[in-house]
Amino acid sequence: MLIDPYQFQSVRVENVVREASDAVSVRLTLPKHYDFTPGQHAVVRVPMPDGSHLIRQYSFAAPVSTGELWLTVVREPGGQVSGWFVDTAKTGDAVEISHPFTGPLVHKNPYGEICIIAGGSGIAPLMAFVRELRSKQKSFTLLYSTRTNEFCFERELSPLAGEDITVRLTDVSPRLTQEDISSRISKDMSVFICGSRSFVLTMRDYCKDSIPPEQLHSEAFTLE
Repeated sequence: MLIDPYQFQSVRVENVVREASDAVSVRLTLPKHYDFTPGQHAVVRVPMPDGSHLIRQYSFAAPVSTGELWLTVVREPGGQVSGWFVDTAKTGDAVEISHPFTGPLVHKNPYGEICIIAGGSGIAPLMAFVRELRSKQKSFTLLYSTRTNEFCFERELSPLAGEDITVRLTDVSPRLTQEDISSRISKDMSVFICGSRSFVLTMRDYCKDSIPPEQLHSEAFTLE
């Protein structure tokens, strides 16, 4: 007997929100009893025009407490699946989604206040943290480095009371520096980082002298 390690379920695209020229947020049908937490991801299987199916991993961009299942997809160079989501996906399209998988960003009770550092499409899983923290009226710090054509959640990322939010558009401004990071974090914080491998390694290096290693949580989504 073959065992499906992904436990795929068929869902439909309920809404597509254009975040930027190369990024969209997509709301999918939320299956019954489908429970997930910020920092988790799922495998999504998407039909291609030639009749084949391709799979990719995408993180949840909103907590399950919202009652909605959101993915945020940024176009990858030459990416067939990200290109389909950004250019083609529309309400009613069918895709398949796996059960949730847990990664290094998942922590139920992080220590102290939260600092979130996102690079590019790394904002997707970290936006689930932002939305959950706001639902609990908890303060946080967010530093988000991206390009203008990939800038997601622009309207949501106006800081509310008690929030420290910095967005650095790297095609028009310098990238995040060590001073940007070290001036925002302290040993009484937990830090969550997501982005490309080079971004994550750089940000971890900027953080290493400011907080204990057990309070530093990161996930890289590419090998560059």
